[in-house]
Amino acid sequence: MIARALSRRDALLAVGVWLAAALPQLAILLTQGRGFEPATAGPDADGALVQGLTTVCNLGLLALCAALVALGAREAPWRRWPLLGLLLLPWVVVVAAGFAAGSRPAAMTVLYPAVVTAAWAVRVSWRVVPVLGWLTAGTAAVSLVAGLVIPDLARYQDYAGADADKSGPLGILAGLLPSGNNLGLALAVGIPSVLALRGVSRLVAGTLVLAALAWSWSRGAWLAAVVVLVAAVVLALVPARRRGLVAALGMAAVALVAVVLPLVTSSASAMANRGGYWVAGREAWADAPLVGHGWDYYDRLATTADDLGGYAYHAHNQLMQLLVTGGVVLVVVVTALLVVGAVRAARAAGVGDVWPALTVTAVLAAGIVEVPFGVVDRTMFWPYVLVPLCVVLLGAPRPVDGERVDARAGVPDAAVAGQGGPRA
Repeated sequence: MIARALSRRDALLAVGVWLAAALPQLAILLTQGRGFEPATAGPDADGALVQGLTTVCNLGLLALCAALVALGAREAPWRRWPLLGLLLLPWVVVVAAGFAAGSRPAAMTVLYPAVVTAAWAVRVSWRVVPVLGWLTAGTAAVSLVAGLVIPDLARYQDYAGADADKSGPLGILAGLLPSGNNLGLALAVGIPSVLALRGVSRLVAGTLVLAALAWSWSRGAWLAAVVVLVAAVVLALVPARRRGLVAALGMAAVALVAVVLPLVTSSASAMANRGGYWVAGREAWADAPLVGHGWDYYDRLATTADDLGGYAYHAHNQLMQLLVTGGVVLVVVVTALLVVGAVRAARAAGVGDVWPALTVTAVLAAGIVEVPFGVVDRTMFWPYVLVPLCVVLLGAPRPVDGERVDARAGVPDAAVAGQGGPRA
C-alpha cells in the first residue's frame, strides 16, 4: 500500500515536505536536545551541522518541486488557476509587507510558492490523505521512541520552576519538534488524516498520535484535538442531508472563538499568560494597521528591551499574528483563503466526505492559542497544515459511490460538489 501511494506524485510531494521539515529537527534533537531558548537567542543558536542540513533539505525540496512542476505542466489543471492564485496571494502580501517594513526575506522564502505550485501541478487529491495520516503517525512514533530511549534529549528541559504545574511524571515530550506545544500542534492538526485511515491502520496510527499528544502536555493542542474529535462524532451522527450545514456552522463557531478571544482579552495572565502577548499585539498592530510590521517583527522585537520576557516567538494566536505582521491586508487575504476552503469543505461533507471539514476545523482550533499557518516561517508545520490545505483548496473531488475515476489523474468523470480525503 505504501509503495503504491509513493508512486503518486502528490504523495512524493507530501513526503518531501515532511522530510525537509523533519530531518533538521531530528538533527537538533540528537545533537542539542530540547530545551527552552529565549527568543533573544535567535536562529543562530543552531549549530553549523543543523544549518547545513537545513540548507540541503530546503534545496532538495526546491528541486523536487521544480521537477514535479516540470513533469506535471502538461496535465496541470489550468482551469483552477484562481485557486492557485488564492493560495499564493498571502505569500505575495507577506513578502511585499516585509520589504515595506525594511525586512529582506531569505532566499528560501521561495519554498512556499514552490510547494503550492507543485501541489497544483501534480493535481493533488484525496488520495494523498492516508499518506498524511501515516506521516503524522511517524512524527508521533519517532517522538515517543526518542522520549523513551534518549529522555534527556527528547523531553523538554525548561528553566527551573517553569511549567511545573503542567508537566507530568515523565516530563514534557518534544521529540521531533522544538517543544511540547509544537509537537502537540502538529499532531492535533494531523488527527483528521489519521481518522481517514482504515481498520487496524487507523487504530495503530491513532494510538501513537494520542499517546504522543498526551505526553506533549500541550493544553492548546488538547483543546484542538477535542474539538476535532467532537466534530468527527457529530458529523458521523447527523443525517447526511444536514451534514454540510452542520460542518459549516461548526467551522464558523471555531473561527469566531479564534477571532474574538484575542481581541477581547485584557488580562495579561489569561490563557496561560497568552493574554499579555495579545494585549501587546493589539498595541503593535495599532501602530501599523494596514500592512503590519513585517513577517519578522517578533525576531526584531527579541533584539530590543521590550522582548516580552524572551518568549515572544510569535503572537500565540493566528489572527493576532496576521494583524501584527501583515495588517488588515493580510487578514483579508488569508480570510478569503479559509472561507473558500471552508465552503469547499462544507460541500464535501454534504456528499459524505468529512475530512476537509475536519482539517479546516483543526487548523482553526489550533489557531486559537498558537500559530499553525505561515508562508515564510512556521515551516515545521507545513507537512501537517500547508499540504492538507493544498488538498482542501486544490484537490480534485472524491467520487461518490459508484462513480468512475480517471486512474491517471485521480479525477472523477463527473465533478461533484466538494473535495478532500476519504470519508470518515
